[in-house]
Amino acid sequence: MASRCEQLAVALPGLRAPRVWAAEPYVGVKDTFLISRFEAGRSEFWTHGQTWTGAPSSVVVFHPGHVRRDVKCDGPVAYQLG
Repeated sequence: MASRCEQLAVALPGLRAPRVWAAEPYVGVKDTFLISRFEAGRSEFWTHGQTWTGAPSSVVVFHPGHVRRDVKCDGPVAYQLG
């Protein structure tokens, strides 16, 4: 499964809320404040100076400049960003 992104409709002008399905490990630096909610799959990732586990219903808050690096994934992961 290739990674894909779907933009969700939101009521607040200027707010973007994509739903992402990721099949490949992610590495990146956040350039804005971001709230991520896991919807499916499991991921072990490094951010905020330590390793965390994301599973359905997990919520992670990122600040600009935070680095996120997937350490391992258990199958495809789906999450919603806002």
